[in-house]
Amino acid sequence: MKAKLFVIGLFLLAFVACTSRAKDAEHGRSEEGPNPELSAIDSLMWRQPDSALAVLQQFAASPKADSLDELNGHYCQLLISELLYKNYYDQSNREELLQAVVYFDSLCLCKGVARNISTIAFLDARAHYINGVGYYERDSVVEACMEYLKALEVMEGHFVEKELVGERARFMALTFTHLTGLFSDFYLSEQAILWGKYALEYYRKYDATPWHIAWILVEIGSHYEMKRSYDNAYSYYEKAASAIMDTCSLMYRDIHTHKALIDYKTGKGSKISLTTLQNLIRNSKDEQEQLARYLIVGEIFYSEKQYDSAQVYLNAVFLNSQSVGAKKQAAEWLVNICETQGRISDIEEYADFLVPFANMNENQSTLKSQLTKLSHDFEQEKQEALHRNKTKTILKWSVVSMAVLIFIALMLFVFHFKDKKQQIQLKKQKYETEKQMEATVKEHLNELNEKDNAFNKAITEERKKAEYELRTKEMQHSAMLVRTRNRILQLQEENKKLKDHKRQDDTVHESADNRKEPYEALTKEEIYRSIQQRMKKARIYTSFNVKDYASLTLTQKEMEQLITTINRHCPDFSKRLKLLYPKLNVNDLQLCRLFLLNLSVLQVAILLGTDYSSIRKRTNRLKEKIGSDELYWCLKSTLFLE
Repeated sequence: MKAKLFVIGLFLLAFVACTSRAKDAEHGRSEEGPNPELSAIDSLMWRQPDSALAVLQQFAASPKADSLDELNGHYCQLLISELLYKNYYDQSNREELLQAVVYFDSLCLCKGVARNISTIAFLDARAHYINGVGYYERDSVVEACMEYLKALEVMEGHFVEKELVGERARFMALTFTHLTGLFSDFYLSEQAILWGKYALEYYRKYDATPWHIAWILVEIGSHYEMKRSYDNAYSYYEKAASAIMDTCSLMYRDIHTHKALIDYKTGKGSKISLTTLQNLIRNSKDEQEQLARYLIVGEIFYSEKQYDSAQVYLNAVFLNSQSVGAKKQAAEWLVNICETQGRISDIEEYADFLVPFANMNENQSTLKSQLTKLSHDFEQEKQEALHRNKTKTILKWSVVSMAVLIFIALMLFVFHFKDKKQQIQLKKQKYETEKQMEATVKEHLNELNEKDNAFNKAITEERKKAEYELRTKEMQHSAMLVRTRNRILQLQEENKKLKDHKRQDDTVHESADNRKEPYEALTKEEIYRSIQQRMKKARIYTSFNVKDYASLTLTQKEMEQLITTINRHCPDFSKRLKLLYPKLNVNDLQLCRLFLLNLSVLQVAILLGTDYSSIRKRTNRLKEKIGSDELYWCLKSTLFLE
């Protein structure tokens, strides 16, 4: 019933197309765009082709179909062809489709449709594509290839790369996929890989299903495998496996079958590959899938020269497989096995099956040459077009750059001319200004000369008066200096007497202090004050260089003077410390004398002319021997306050 309705629908569509062409023959070519109803059916076709076919049948039976113009009549025929293909029917409107191809080609060349050229170009490319499908259904492979390439040529000629998105990208992917399949049928691996990569590029431009991406990846991988480029093949199989969400699908098992065979061919041994394949055979969903795995197992046994095992699997494939290619491959290996084992009588069945293929290979050699040439010519033309576009782009930018440079040069010339003109005007203004200034300066100079003469006369009189007064004051000052000098001498004499009395008093007080407080007396010693003043004047930094403070280092004479002074105020200084702290050595006693002066570690390092880190370590050891972190207070209390 469904088929009957479908035929009726096609009849109505054909009637509409004929009616449209008759109307257009009278009224001329339409300038209107695609019919909205047909455009809606077109949009639905990309998502639900079965529903689109039903809607198209309803449209064909409606009154609106009677008023289609020539453009939409051919558009309708294009949709019929596409929907027949997408719903797995043979192409039955070949004549109408060929007329649509010619019509859309003419529109692409017509300047009057420039406003709809992108829509028309897409329809023209689709017409060539579906025409190629029709040729392929009728085994006209070369013509099919030419139509596919023409579709690509139209798309690339009317759209830049960034415009090939959405349905256009999907169309490009489908066209490249058909080319991939066409060249795969003839085992033209180089071309199949080329078209497959182009298809993959466009599949990724729109929301393609993982299955489509995985399929094209497997197709590319299989041709790399044919070329024995196993690393590339394995890489594409891995990508295909990653793209498939359903790990229980037939394609997923096919991918692992290919990977198992590559593992064997790359030297990983037959055991692992055969184990994987046996698991895949057990998981096969039907007999044909099982036989496809048998063929690979048979190939491995054949390569391993285990001919009896190979014959079991290959013979099952030859007898039961529905795949002509699988049966042909199995027959070829079985013939070789029979020849190797000397079973000539068993060869006949396999040889008879292979005879037609020998003639077919001879016939296909011409087709392969033609297909290879078409692919090469198209790719070469594409590269030349890219080169031309690149050259045009370079030339365009060169012209733009040259124009910009010329514009800049003109602007610079204009600015330079204006600048020169301004400079001339400025020079003229400057000359006039200088001339006026010169006259003004002369006038001012005359006035200044007159004033200067009057001023000089007044100055001369003032100078004479001032010189007289100055001589008088100098004489008075000289007399005052004599009196002042005599008074100074008198005061110096009196000051000397006072110092003598003070020195006597200091000696008396010093003796008293020595008796009362030895340490206080020590601080008044000359060597103590000299060291303290030296340290106060010096600006010392933590990170210092000893050579920078060489002038502050104690001399041998000063060190001896310090020892003598300390022994005078603290008799038996060394013996007392040695009795209290037996572990002290000569260097420790030297540090004790300096720390007794209430000096820091930095200051001690400067006075000894030694590196700061070394003195710090010695000080830490001294603190451990004495048992106190406060060396100054410990030494003072131990030696002077007990």
